[in-house]
Formats: sequence, structure tokens, C-alpha cells
Amino acid sequence: MDFVFEPLAEKHREAVVDIFNFYVRNSSAAYREEAVEYPFYDNLIAPDVVAGYAVLGSQGRVLGFGVLERYKPISTFSTLGDCMYFFSPEATGQGLGAQLLARLEEDARRHGMNRMLVDISDENVQSLAFHLAHGFVEYGRLARCWKKFGRELGVVYLAKALI
Repeated sequence: MDFVFEPLAEKHREAVVDIFNFYVRNSSAAYREEAVEYPFYDNLIAPDVVAGYAVLGSQGRVLGFGVLERYKPISTFSTLGDCMYFFSPEATGQGLGAQLLARLEEDARRHGMNRMLVDISDENVQSLAFHLAHGFVEYGRLARCWKKFGRELGVVYLAKALI
């Protein structure tokens, strides 16, 4: 599949939010229970976001997106990055996630981060397997700490050393 990375920009707003809302409505991959409005996108391009990318297919269609930010906006956590990414369903399983993750890892290193963190729904086995296969290690779980679709769900924390 042909694709390019572009820094997140205003022109990606609707497509990125639509992809995110697909997961809000159809899975526990996104923690929210209700779809977000387009102003939500402002959080993904805010000045405190270290890096954000849209992944575009050959026709310029947004296939996915990812962002990297500091885990907490305080100096004591300056070396810990937090990332998230979502892809349209037809774009998964084609190596795009691995390439986006590699790009975010490089951005993290460039910004002085030596570890990346992700938190994933405990029933998102595809994402858990992806991260474990790409060098992340499980650090902990919060069992049954949130509800969606009438189910009690947990969160799994994974981290990857970048040094």
C-alpha cells in the first residue's frame, strides 16, 4: 500500500475525527462512550503535543493518525512519552501502524524521551499483540475500572524503553 505521513493539519480534521469516532461507536479501543465533535481535533494539534501525523493513502485519503505527547505536562515526567493512534478498519494489518510507531519513537528520542507508554483496553487483543510484538512490556493492569457497552472493562499499561 502506498502512503505518506503528513504533520496533522487543519485539512485532516474531519477525517481524523471520523476515524476516531468509528472506534468510539464500535469498539472499546476508544474509551469514550459518545462520539466527539470536530473541535476535539484541537487537542491533537495543541502546542503541547510533541508530534502528530496523518497517514494518507495514494489518493490523499486519511487512513489513520497518531500523536505523541508527554505523559504529564510537568518536568519530572519529561522523559516519558504517551502515544495513541487509530487507523480506518481497512488500513489495519498492512504495516502502517509499525511505521507510524517507528516515526513516533524517533520523535520521542529527539525530544529527550527515553520511554513510551500506551494504555489499552484489556479486550483489545489486536492492539495488545501489536505492542508486545514491537517491544512494549506490560507494566500493569487496572481491572474492571471503566464501563462501555454495558460491560466492565480494564486498562492495560505497556511501556517501551527507547534507549
